[in-house]
Amino acid sequence: MLINNGSREFTPLNRLLPEPISAQVPASPGQPYCPRQRLNPYASPPLPDLRPDCSPDRSPDRPPDRPNAPRRLEIRPAPSLPRRTDRSPQSRRRTGYGGRGRTGRQTVLDRPARHARSRLLRPPVTPASLFQAASLTKQLTAHAAHALRASGKLDFDRPLVSYLDDLPHPTARTVTLRHVLSHSSGFPNWRFTERGKPAPALEPAFPPGSKFQYSGEGYFYLQRILEEVTGQGFGQLLAELVMKPAGMTDSTLVWDPATLHRTALPHNRRGEPRQNWDKSARALRDYAAKLGKPVEHLRYADYAAFTRDSGNPPLPNWMLPNAASSLITSANDYARFLAWSLKTPGLDQPVIQMNDSLSWGLGWGIERIPTTKGARTFLWQWGDNGGYKNFVLAEPAEGDALFVFTNGDSGARLYERVLTRATGMEHPAFFWL
Repeated sequence: MLINNGSREFTPLNRLLPEPISAQVPASPGQPYCPRQRLNPYASPPLPDLRPDCSPDRSPDRPPDRPNAPRRLEIRPAPSLPRRTDRSPQSRRRTGYGGRGRTGRQTVLDRPARHARSRLLRPPVTPASLFQAASLTKQLTAHAAHALRASGKLDFDRPLVSYLDDLPHPTARTVTLRHVLSHSSGFPNWRFTERGKPAPALEPAFPPGSKFQYSGEGYFYLQRILEEVTGQGFGQLLAELVMKPAGMTDSTLVWDPATLHRTALPHNRRGEPRQNWDKSARALRDYAAKLGKPVEHLRYADYAAFTRDSGNPPLPNWMLPNAASSLITSANDYARFLAWSLKTPGLDQPVIQMNDSLSWGLGWGIERIPTTKGARTFLWQWGDNGGYKNFVLAEPAEGDALFVFTNGDSGARLYERVLTRATGMEHPAFFWL
């Protein structure tokens, strides 16, 4: 895993982060060290953050000559969680890639990384390797909405039904784009149903705007509105409104089998490759070919019909492309997106409060951390698809951003440690997740 240190040159993370984070709790004599045992500075009073993986048999080995010293973060080429019985440090390494970019300059990740894209084949990860961005897709969708608002085609305070009228529930008819972008619509994250049974209606669980509730459904409804307003397929409009202006030349919303040779393959918690992860994307591309359309030009009627024909419930969580979760991108491209998007004014303005430290704005989570030199404000988002765990953290005041892509189901453990050490502080977002 590599990280930009403010120039075009990238440095291995273990060179940038040689010291342990200050809030780690030393192990008691005779007890194994646990990297997840940390003081939660946002609890009152501060409490240790003890999680299930802090049991002795899950703790990393310590160097034999320093039994009570915190173990240094290792970022080395290794498969994601290979199956082992010796509980060695190698059994807990994850595969991933990280990057950092600054606004106002072009960011290109140009030194090859040394991680493996697949446990079995072990090809190296590079800045051009492709990952599922998972929920980091939502930021591109939000910035497409910002672009249309800037051109006068969207009003964030108009009800959704003024653009697309198929929400019969009275409360749902009051939901606005502002509610959707800030996850305060009251819509669920995803709806589910058994095959053969009708899909449940999309209804808010509380009055819109009254509190926070994360919702992929809201972003998918926004996807349909963007298609309605522009008359384009979601892949096409996102390319024109976001990807091309940002210089993202290597990203798509539906994985392309032609890029298999440089795709970081997903792995489960045991480090075993996940199966059938590419089935839906391959089938949708075949379906688009039969329709005689580029997959980017497909609209809701097309991919909803494909979903039904595939025997799946016609619900957003089954559909591709997906404004909430289906971006396929590289570290190069996502760094370019961040450098471009962080120039948008007002991203750090809260819309709905989550707790004393966290809120959500028009597309981004917002984190305010008091320091001796004044409060620091970060933007953030996590991603959680099967086999891919990602995180992005940005500081608009500094024009700086840091992100970590991983292709293993235990990747969250890695990105939390990397981002905490890279920024030199604990982040409330990790205690909330």
